[in-house]
Amino acid sequence: MLRRPKFLSGLATLALLLPLLAACGGDATPTPRPVASATTAMAASTATTMMAAATNTTMMAAMTDTPMMAKPTDTAMMAMATPTAMMMATAMTGTMMTPMMPGMGTMTSTGTMTTAAAAPTEIAPNSTFTGSVGAFRWRQAEDAPNLDPALMQDSVSINFSQNLFDGLMEFDPATLSPKPSIAETYTVNADATVYTFKLRKDAKFTDGTPITAKDFVYSWNRLLANPAAPYSFVFDDIKGASEVVASAASTDTTKTKLTAAEGIKAVDDYTLQVTLKQASAYFIPQTALWSYWVVNQKVVGSNPLSSDWAQKAETMKGSGSGAYTVKEWVRNDHMVLEANDAYWNTPKASVKEIDILIIADGSTAQLRYENKQLDSSEIYVADYNRLKNDPIMSKELKEVPQASTMWLGFNALSGVFAQSGGEKALKLRQAVAQAMDREDLIDKALDGVGAPAYTLVPQGVPGFKDYQAYKLDIPAAKKALADAGYSDASSLKLTYYTRDREDQRKVGEVIQAQLKQNLGINVEVKAVPWSTFLIERQNHKYDFFYGRWGQDYPDPQDWLYALKYSTISQNNEGWANKQFDSMVDQANKLADPARVAERMKLYNDAEKLMLDDAAIVPLYQTSLDFLIKPGWSGWGYNSQFAYPFRFLTKQ
Repeated sequence: MLRRPKFLSGLATLALLLPLLAACGGDATPTPRPVASATTAMAASTATTMMAAATNTTMMAAMTDTPMMAKPTDTAMMAMATPTAMMMATAMTGTMMTPMMPGMGTMTSTGTMTTAAAAPTEIAPNSTFTGSVGAFRWRQAEDAPNLDPALMQDSVSINFSQNLFDGLMEFDPATLSPKPSIAETYTVNADATVYTFKLRKDAKFTDGTPITAKDFVYSWNRLLANPAAPYSFVFDDIKGASEVVASAASTDTTKTKLTAAEGIKAVDDYTLQVTLKQASAYFIPQTALWSYWVVNQKVVGSNPLSSDWAQKAETMKGSGSGAYTVKEWVRNDHMVLEANDAYWNTPKASVKEIDILIIADGSTAQLRYENKQLDSSEIYVADYNRLKNDPIMSKELKEVPQASTMWLGFNALSGVFAQSGGEKALKLRQAVAQAMDREDLIDKALDGVGAPAYTLVPQGVPGFKDYQAYKLDIPAAKKALADAGYSDASSLKLTYYTRDREDQRKVGEVIQAQLKQNLGINVEVKAVPWSTFLIERQNHKYDFFYGRWGQDYPDPQDWLYALKYSTISQNNEGWANKQFDSMVDQANKLADPARVAERMKLYNDAEKLMLDDAAIVPLYQTSLDFLIKPGWSGWGYNSQFAYPFRFLTKQ
């Protein structure tokens, strides 16, 4: 049986966000998503962050709490607004990805129904590390690919590294409102294009080296000059940043490489000045991202493009400024974080050791948690009903909202779905879109834990507007397939790429079954390890693929510019449309709080254009469900990532 929330309408959600949008020009938030109890009432508070002012005055994060309660009689209702917090005794609101599974291969099953599991048994080899007495033992399904802030793009690396590095700003984990970190204060000029940050003089790298403005200049330019940096686009509004990125990617050997953006300057040791190309409604939230974290040049070494230092515990010493350091790192087995007693910010870490155990198999992780060998673990999807109905385990089960959407992404550059295929390729994309039964998919692949999605920007996020380009309509899907030139689809063989994770493999199986049953299309599902998936997806080695985006920073720009703008590396479909780019460009430039409605309409129109072209097929939103042992508090997940461990306390 499906467990779905009663979502607020897009209009009601945006109405709740008007005070915030008026201040910031737009803010994104934890998405509404399913919670299991029929009488669950969630409280969320919107926190307003003041953004660029018209005068050169010090800007700090100002927050206004507004409770937004669900009726006790509503069936598992959740509506979130950013910055939003759902406070729990041991864990707050959150988002993150569910466990991955080991190995790779081709699946041929046709989407079997998942049922509630019996108590788990250990079925696969995983980490045998047991952790230390008094440490917080946290299970992760996979290891971090890289701990270099310049190269991060996955939530595992970010969740680990936010404990090791800091930036000018940080997100308040409970509200997602950006607040000063290494920056003590910042000021903005009259036209909101020049930001001047005053740095704390007590901030130090973990080797004791003071952090100065020059360290930020070095760290940011280091990322921009690295052609492999996947998140360089979040610097696009800084003057000269795009030119450095373009120079790094250029193969023209007759031109000298640009290595520094003119808009990033160290005025003195503790004053950093950033000049933008135009006013931005989302620049301050961007500075709280990992891409803006500062690294120690002494540790990185003479080759700024190298990330070798971020591969081992021994070579990472002194690289960051965080509340923890990496004491031990055994690849694909475990990582031990040790508290930095000299940490300069508050709160300092009260839990002296964090043991991260890499346990790929969800059933194995569940067994170890129930045997008291873990303190926290995301749940194995098939265990949900059993745990929810268990009088003891249900008290340790936490359900949190995530600002994320899952979709089908089509290869727009080559193959049968490519834009170069014109009307016939469009008809084929439309046929697939109209053959997708989202409720059936959620029931069979996710044990009913999910809500259908029809837009890229999820419900509850500013910029969301309810729109359904293509609903389930099998007769229309068959007609579109015929119009695409496939009256007999048996000759059409497609490859669907997905990440080798239990829930995503099952999603692939159900998609495979639906396309076979509804249209007669044969689909091969390839589930590959995360690192392989990233590379092959970005190199367009697929016909279509499983897409997922979790909010990085609170603004709808993070969805439409970051994912579908034609020149952005995260546009993994390769879809391009000049009209879409133009509308997003116009929206990005509207930082004036008085023009919020105009800005949102431009984003809405751009998204509609993209959805009508069937560039993607949005599938569902879902929750993050995890367990945490009694006695631990102050830590959990928010709609973007896990809380930093310095907020964790032992009762």
